[in-house]
Amino acid sequence: MKKLIGAALICAMTASLISGCTPSEVITAEPSETAKWKSGRAQDDFYYYANKETLDNAEFEYGSGYAADAFDETPVIERLDTIIKDVVAGSGYEKGSEEYLIQTAYNSFIAYDFENEPVPEELQKVIDEVKNAKDIDELMMTDAKLYRDFGIEGFFILTVDANPFLPEQNALAIMPCTDVLGVSFDSIADDNTALNTIATDTRTYLQTLGYDIDTASEYGKQLANIALEICSSSDGKYSRDAYENDDIVILYLSDCDDIFTNVDIEKYFMTIGFDRQACEIFGAYNKEQLICINSLLVEENLNALKAWEIGKIYSEYMRFIAPSYYTFLSGYVSDNYKTPEEQALNEIKSTLTAETDPLYVERYYSKEIDDGLRSMCDDIRESYRTLISDATWLSEPTRNGLLEKLDNIVYVTGINLTRHDNSKYADIGGNYFEFYLEYRKVGQKDFIASLAQPVDRYAILMPMQTVNACYAPVRNTITITVAISGDSYFDVNGDYYVNLGNLGATIAHEMGHAFDSNCIVYDKDGVYNPDWIADEDKEALLARNEKAVRYFEDNFTVFGIYHVDGEMTLGENFADLSGMECLVRIPQTDEDLKKMFESYAHSYCRMSVDIYIVDQIAGDVHSPEVIRVNAILSTVDVFYDVYDVKEGDGMYIAPENRISRWH
Repeated sequence: MKKLIGAALICAMTASLISGCTPSEVITAEPSETAKWKSGRAQDDFYYYANKETLDNAEFEYGSGYAADAFDETPVIERLDTIIKDVVAGSGYEKGSEEYLIQTAYNSFIAYDFENEPVPEELQKVIDEVKNAKDIDELMMTDAKLYRDFGIEGFFILTVDANPFLPEQNALAIMPCTDVLGVSFDSIADDNTALNTIATDTRTYLQTLGYDIDTASEYGKQLANIALEICSSSDGKYSRDAYENDDIVILYLSDCDDIFTNVDIEKYFMTIGFDRQACEIFGAYNKEQLICINSLLVEENLNALKAWEIGKIYSEYMRFIAPSYYTFLSGYVSDNYKTPEEQALNEIKSTLTAETDPLYVERYYSKEIDDGLRSMCDDIRESYRTLISDATWLSEPTRNGLLEKLDNIVYVTGINLTRHDNSKYADIGGNYFEFYLEYRKVGQKDFIASLAQPVDRYAILMPMQTVNACYAPVRNTITITVAISGDSYFDVNGDYYVNLGNLGATIAHEMGHAFDSNCIVYDKDGVYNPDWIADEDKEALLARNEKAVRYFEDNFTVFGIYHVDGEMTLGENFADLSGMECLVRIPQTDEDLKKMFESYAHSYCRMSVDIYIVDQIAGDVHSPEVIRVNAILSTVDVFYDVYDVKEGDGMYIAPENRISRWH
């Protein structure tokens, strides 16, 4: 039975992304039943049933694409504003401390005359260095300097993260290039006119440096052609989400001359400051693209490559450059009508997250909250243990491996966040540009040095002030932020089953990622090794994958037109389903199950303008929020029992068409 989700605008919600504007319309395919969703019955559209009052009374603020959003970050923003104001009003801070940096940054930002300050000397110096580079080798050394000292991505997109083949070690990886000067390869692949943006922006940037319009235009066209060549070498993979660990090619620094024929890659890495021994082995996600980029690093492209470098500097530091070339660059900066104090608050929140984070944790997190959170996590883990143990359709060795992986999952919470070493930041000062640049240098230096350090499984992978949680397959950890451990998401003194349906569902979802179609190929230690699963179990899992793809694509549409991409959303859909199958085992009464189900639907409440959900369908790995509620509950047998769902109801799916991750 097909369910059409949506009207002219659609309601959505979530812990991810996006959509809707009137209550989500869940109707059966038969015209005679098209008004069922309007009944407000749980059996017809549970998402609307649970959120009806909120959605019916929701109003969009001017300029906003969302309303009635369960994941409201307003309280977090207000708390951060209070923290910053309190710090700025204080005194006697130790040099280099979080409070010292916040106060120094705030005051120097207020004092900085963005409209009249000339281009900062250090910035102008590196721009001139690029402009005057005599050959590719000299330009590459400047490229390395820009990465090291200015935090600007180079011609090779470098990152440091846990090695998926040796998870206890960090590894250097060259990520795929997916854009040139902010113009994505997706947009280039869709329409080559996107290349005009690269050419036009390049021409504008070069004119500020004294190039005549014809020369600047020519170099812009050359850079656009370079972008097209790199895009064409990407094998149809235009975003980083399109790459998987299967794509990684292992390279050896001492034996990669066949790729880097035009670049001394060892000298480049050493100039950045990477440890020589630690980067002897490194990974690359797209070898063919690397070969293409290398082929373009030749003298005949020198001027176009300089233009690319200058464009990256301008893009990253535009607000410090634009006022000196306002005639050319006025369109690249926007007027800010907020007060200087409001602007400074926003600057601190966006730039000094690492400094406000410990203060947020200290003020709004406690051992009591952490104990309650971890206790609920353990309940969820125990429910998963039963699910996995009872999954007799999997072989015993695979089940045992999954149980070992479950036991090895680590929770990372606000308790794990520590303050930094003040001595690293003690000498930072000067005007705001000087502060900003030196602060970034310290962070980049630590990032570069991390390559030679062991992986810390308890490292904080996302700011604690972010309303979110995440699973890291190589670390086999779940990070649960402080911001999502409070407010309407989790009340340590509140009803357990309301908590379970809200934050508990998020945790069960993240834990479910350990066993979803993407992450199940990592073993208990985080090693990427698809062969740890027995062949017969791989076949069984693939069969379930195929049925799940069909379930979402065949039964659910948006606006009656747009189908969810079952392949693209498979991992997230399985995490949702796995999490719900885990959760329903915990409550023992219908009353408690109802609390949990309704809290689950509340946690995904969001109303969005229709274009957002269309964009989500096209490119988001998460299903639209209304589907994340109704499609998941429509395939969970316990839900049918609790709400007496019968054939003919909007939420009904025939038993033979339902799916399961574990049963």
